[in-house]
Amino acid sequence: MRFSLIAGSYLAALIAPTVVFVAVDRLQLRDKRLVVALLGLATIAITAVVARRVARSGAVIVWLGDGHLRWLVPFIGLVPVVGYFFQMIEFVGHVATGIETETATALVGFTGFTLGLVASCLGDILVHMARNRLAHAAVNEKDVVVKWTAGWTRADRIKAVAGGIILGAIFFVAILLYFGWLEILFEPMAVIQLFFLITVLTLVANTMSSKRTYRVTPAGLERRLQKPRGTRLFTPWSAFDGVTVTDTKVLLHRGTLQPDVRFSRRDLVDEDAVLTALDDHLER
Repeated sequence: MRFSLIAGSYLAALIAPTVVFVAVDRLQLRDKRLVVALLGLATIAITAVVARRVARSGAVIVWLGDGHLRWLVPFIGLVPVVGYFFQMIEFVGHVATGIETETATALVGFTGFTLGLVASCLGDILVHMARNRLAHAAVNEKDVVVKWTAGWTRADRIKAVAGGIILGAIFFVAILLYFGWLEILFEPMAVIQLFFLITVLTLVANTMSSKRTYRVTPAGLERRLQKPRGTRLFTPWSAFDGVTVTDTKVLLHRGTLQPDVRFSRRDLVDEDAVLTALDDHLER
């Protein structure tokens, strides 16, 4: 019940402001009380419909727990944050100065900006819950062969953070080019948005490379993030193509679009036991 309600709230936070924004623009609505009422009704309706459908199907849990694009779920919440940024500034400026503006659209934009942040957080919670449920169902504690805790090598961590910064900058500039807004690239608001996007991507890269606990079972490999909430992720052996051992790290290859599972050999306390357990299920 809680999972389906969060899923409904996530989609409502993404969709409701856009629906109301289009209605305000097309119908030329100016009454702020009517706009607030429409936002509330749209949010409640979308939440109820989605929660009911999710409660009746377990496919969402499987997709979020083992899907190839599950990382997009929290990231999508940042789209309205960027899209409604200027309306949010307009609304805050109106409240601070009292100067009359198109307050109805600015109000919806401010709400969309805020709910985008909420959606990003809810998306992260959804993925966390789905992963844990799937891992709990797949892993039998008595079947755990060996476990260890390890992170990425220093070189891989640096590459991940640098990649996040470069991708964020390229994505931001591409958006400006697409809409013909390149001239505002060095304006304060654009710099703030770029800094925000790069910060988020850097945090994501840092989380990906942080230490986690690995557990080998006959069915697959479980990974448990040490922080912030102990998220568990189970991957069956069939999802791996093989294993490679270098001088500094161990790579578990995946044939999908997902990156390889990797960890530093330096962090292994009993390296022989770990490599033996992996060799029992994967080919080098």
